[in-house]
Amino acid sequence: TGYMALSSPVLSLAFAFVSLGGSPATTTATTSPGGWAAALIRSADQPAVHTTTLLPHILLLLSLGTCICAVVIRWTQRHEHTRARSFNAVLAPLVSDSSVAGLGIVRRIARTFHQGHFVNSVNLQQWTADHGPIFNIRMMYQNRIFTTEPSHIKSMLTTNFTSFEKGDEFKSQFRSLMGDGIFNTDGAMWKFHRTISRQYFSKDRILNFRQDYLYNADRAIALLADSVKAGEAVDIQDLAARYTLDCTSEFLFGRSVQSLSASPSCASSSFLHSFAAAQFEAADLSRYGPFWRVANLILGDKVQKHMGVVKQFVDPLIEESLSGDRTGAPEDVRLTLLDFLTQRTKDVDIIRDEVVNMLIGGRDAITLLLTSTIYALADNPPVLQRLQDEVFSAFGTDGVPTLQDLRSLKYIRAVLNESLRLWPVIPVNSRKSTKDAFWPGLEPEDEPYYIPAGTRCSFSTFILHRRPDLWGPDADVYDPDRFLDERYQKYVAPNPYIFLPFSAGPRICMGSQVAYDEAGFFLVRLLQRFQGGISLALDCQPAESVMPPSSREKVRFTSHMSMHCQGGLWVRLDSEP
Repeated sequence: TGYMALSSPVLSLAFAFVSLGGSPATTTATTSPGGWAAALIRSADQPAVHTTTLLPHILLLLSLGTCICAVVIRWTQRHEHTRARSFNAVLAPLVSDSSVAGLGIVRRIARTFHQGHFVNSVNLQQWTADHGPIFNIRMMYQNRIFTTEPSHIKSMLTTNFTSFEKGDEFKSQFRSLMGDGIFNTDGAMWKFHRTISRQYFSKDRILNFRQDYLYNADRAIALLADSVKAGEAVDIQDLAARYTLDCTSEFLFGRSVQSLSASPSCASSSFLHSFAAAQFEAADLSRYGPFWRVANLILGDKVQKHMGVVKQFVDPLIEESLSGDRTGAPEDVRLTLLDFLTQRTKDVDIIRDEVVNMLIGGRDAITLLLTSTIYALADNPPVLQRLQDEVFSAFGTDGVPTLQDLRSLKYIRAVLNESLRLWPVIPVNSRKSTKDAFWPGLEPEDEPYYIPAGTRCSFSTFILHRRPDLWGPDADVYDPDRFLDERYQKYVAPNPYIFLPFSAGPRICMGSQVAYDEAGFFLVRLLQRFQGGISLALDCQPAESVMPPSSREKVRFTSHMSMHCQGGLWVRLDSEP
């Protein structure tokens, strides 16, 4: 009946009206005050025939409701077209879908999610090829604009920042995971978190992290050496996750959680598992599109179960910080981010939310950066050799770099940038327009695009970073030299919004330099110890994570909230040159 109402409201109404032929008693009962409810209650104790006579009335109500919705939706769509024309603007092209309410699109997204592709990527790439860099995906009659055009992304993130926010839908969907932390808030609460974090991530304080990087990197490399002696392949992604967790916990809490020393059954291992599972379950809801609330109601909030383990791990550290008083501590006493938070609020929920958000931003981003870089080095021996030459030339086989020395190495920075280009931490992000907005046309002579207020707008750095028209015909090729040779001046310098590894504008990642430093330290110590090379251990990869021979990549990178290598990244290392 709903489909009939959408396709032909008059036919649906006529069908429902004719269907009213039932017993007069039933009709009278259901048209009296409270009659509908009474009839529904009585039907449970009456013969089936009475329930049958009530069915046409239910169908009539459904038809009327659907007709009203159809009229409102149609009016809204016409109004948007009229508004766009009044501004000499156009609407984004609509992705065609013949299913009711865009359910076909929802099914398509869900199917690719379970096939191991990160959310929407295969579909988004196909729709981008079909419609260009901007299009409209309509699900449940809600417009969802998608773009990979740099000028549009710049508008959302920078020039029209106040017109685009995370939005209530996004914040509600991820509240179980991120609460009211910096990545899941707008307005005053976001400014509160941002102000504290900006003060903490000062240049001078970042320099103090060097000893943490060195200590944890050497512990991680020692674990690798033990595996190499035993002739084993290792999951470098798991090791990188533990290394980054220990480094991140150092500057968050003032001490490492010692995950590099942890057995699989200890608290930090349980935390790692639950932390990753919570992110997966939160992102999993996005595949249901506008139906995510219904899915959450039916399936239950799976995120909460995993976040219970995370809270058990984090809360004692918060309570310990709250019980001490570091206010007025001498300048040479190292203050943690947790100290900064507890000096400004005693609200445990706010503190925990911010800590969890920082763990997501710090641990996940650097884990991916290390994993993708080591994968690329193993898959590109000439790049690996050149990077080793740079490291050996600067530090030898056992020299310890300072942060200033590390930052002076041009090729290692280019290698990290190329990894961030091809495997960005957040492959798909979104904002919601708070007021009518206008984005430039694709060509100077084109009319602008009209973005109505209240529209969910998404963008993909994964696709943006691989566009041949923006990066050249070799956009899919891993080549760090593109950040060193004439291609940088040709493509990136005049259009910096084609490369957004850490976002841009007021919400730009404040820890970007930490990511370069932390990953750089690990790579230097890795290459100094294992001079014989790195190779992929595809025989140890889970079968579902190995890409087919026709693919450019050897392993599958997927995503929950941030990207990761499905099933881990298994490699073999050789310490002999």
